[in-house]
This record gives sequence, structure tokens and C-alpha cells, in this order.
Amino acid sequence: MLPLRVAWTCEALDEAAGLLDVRSAPGLEGVATDCRMRLDVQSDGAGGSVVDLAMSYKPASPLAVAAVPVLTIDNYFALNVLLPRTLNATLPLDAFRSLMGGLYGVAGLAHAADCVVGPSALLALAGAPLFAELAPRDPRPTRSRASAAASRTPG
Repeated sequence: MLPLRVAWTCEALDEAAGLLDVRSAPGLEGVATDCRMRLDVQSDGAGGSVVDLAMSYKPASPLAVAAVPVLTIDNYFALNVLLPRTLNATLPLDAFRSLMGGLYGVAGLAHAADCVVGPSALLALAGAPLFAELAPRDPRPTRSRASAAASRTPG
């Protein structure tokens, strides 16, 4: 029985009219026959679309009759939640970049806090001394090698 398998045949496709009509004469074995889904896609006049789904089938068992409420909820969810999310989704690369940018940003802040406030665990794992154990920098200005060599050369 599971997974449910229905082989659909496209009976009509008219992109200009926004029509897709698919049918399955054998339907779902032991459950329903003469299955049909007709999608009608029209402009909503505001730059979007309205999708109308009409389904029909001949019940071959009590399960097909009992499934009507479940199919109604499933179709509503597919058309009003999943389809709009799919159509409004950003390109996969853009979504990946956005996700990774956010993750790296949070990780960077966590590592900065670890180094400044915490025990520098990440650096210690990499073999570096703990931040608190680093020697303070000598506040005196350092001389370049050229100026140091010039001062040692008798003139």
C-alpha cells in the first residue's frame, strides 16, 4: 500500500491559458480509479497568481470515501503553503550564502567572546597559548632592522 503510487498521464497542457489536466485511469490500486487533477492558474491582477485545483476519482473502496477530508486538507496545504513558499523562495545559491553568512557571523562573535572573555578554547585546541597567558606587548616603539644596522655601523 505504501508508498502510494499513481501513474499520471498529461491530457491537456495549455501554458497560455494556464491549464494542466492530468489523469490516471487505473488510479490507486484497490482504492480509486479514474483519477483526475486539473490545475487552472490565472493572474490575480496584482502580479501574483491564483491556482484552482479540481480533483475527481471513482472510489473503489471505503478508504477512498474516508480520504476526502484528508485530501482536502492536503490539497489546501499544498496550494496555500508549499506552492507559495516554493515560488517565492530565493535562488538556492543565494539562500546558501545567506545561511552561511549568518552562521559565520555568529561563529565569529562566539570565537571573539571566547578569546576576550572566555578561556580561548578554540585557540588552545589549535595549540596556541591561552589568551590570558600571552605576554603583554612592549609599549616601546621597535626599530626597523635597517635603522638598527645603521646605528651599529661605525660612521
